[in-house]
Amino acid sequence: MNQARWIAGEAIYVLFEYPYTGEIAYVGRSNNPGARLTGHKSDYARKKGDWLRGVFGKGGAVACAIIEWVTCEDVAKAEAYWIHEMLRRGHKLTNSHIPDCQTFQGYQFKYTPSVSFDDAPLEPVAIVK
Repeated sequence: MNQARWIAGEAIYVLFEYPYTGEIAYVGRSNNPGARLTGHKSDYARKKGDWLRGVFGKGGAVACAIIEWVTCEDVAKAEAYWIHEMLRRGHKLTNSHIPDCQTFQGYQFKYTPSVSFDDAPLEPVAIVK
């Protein structure tokens, strides 16, 4: 990964049980998603915490995969887009904040992702147990 990309923007990433079961559990953003996953490991708040406890409690692992790199100015719009896209696809997200429809509708027509997401197996950038 080229260093300029890390400085110039942020990644939109997803968390999922590893190996990938077809279910995305969380959509987030970070300039260092691999390190952010380590932070999530100890984050037991709300729905995400219940999901993490369930995965780790049965000896499972959680992985982080990058969906898209975006500029800093587009990161909020991109995160809202991908949260709603994953919900539209039927994923039961554990995000504690889901942008409301009014907020998202503004983004819906102003943000076009630079990549497609076809629910193919995801390549993890980090895995924690």
